[in-house]
Order: sequence, then C-alpha cells, then structure tokens
Amino acid sequence: MYKLALIISLFVAPLCLAAQTAEDYFHGGAQYYIWGDKAKATNQIYTGLQKFPTDPLLNGLAELLKKEEQKQQQQQNKQDQDKKDQDKKDQENKDQENNRTRPNRTRIHSSRRISSRKSSNKKSRRRRTKTEKNKSSLPNKKRKS
Repeated sequence: MYKLALIISLFVAPLCLAAQTAEDYFHGGAQYYIWGDKAKATNQIYTGLQKFPTDPLLNGLAELLKKEEQKQQQQQNKQDQDKKDQDKKDQENKDQENNRTRPNRTRIHSSRRISSRKSSNKKSRRRRTKTEKNKSSLPNKKRKS
C-alpha cells in the first residue's frame, strides 16, 4: 500500500506544481519583458489571461505590451517611408547626374548647324575676297562697264 501511494504521488505532484497563479504569470511575463524577450513575455501574459481574464496585473502588462508593439510598428513604418524617400532622392540625383554627363543630342545637332553655317560664311567671305581681288586687278575700263 505504501508503494502504491508513493507511485500515485509521483504522478500527481508534477500536476500540482504546474498550477500557477495570476501573479506567477505576471511575474514570469515581467521578467521576460525586462530581459528583452518580448515574445516570451507576450506568450506568458496571454497564457495567464486565458486562465485569469479579469486579473488587473496581467491586463495592465498586456496593455503595455500592445502599446510597445504599436510604437515599434509606427517606428518601422516611419523607417520604411524614410528609406523610400531616400531611395527616390538618390534615384533623382542619379538621373540628374546622368543628364549632366550625357550631352543632349539636340544641342549637338544645333551646334553642328551653327558651326557649319560659320564655315560656309567663311567660305563665302573667301570667295568674295577673291572676286574682289580679281575685280580690283582688272583695268578701270572693264570695271565701269
């Protein structure tokens, strides 16, 4: 009989030891939170809330965890938006830099036109000067006619 009682108590004892109070869940969750393990803290608190839904300590810590998560989410969203804005500015700067280093084709064509006009003007000036020289070299009689 003594052996039977000992065997039964060995099976029942762990079940009794596993039973926790609301304060146990609260302290466990708070300890995980302090250590920086928010996932375990959240798990511990919500497990405690399933067993003790009206406990003010567990509800208070659960509210704190919710606020903390919302704050982190807002910071993450802000960082994502800032990164998008920075990427957009970087792309605009890169595009502007490419536009500065790459000459505009219309400018090249227009400068070619201008340079070709200048050269044609020079040729026509040369022609004029040659004809003028020829005219001046002719005798006076032929120039009058």
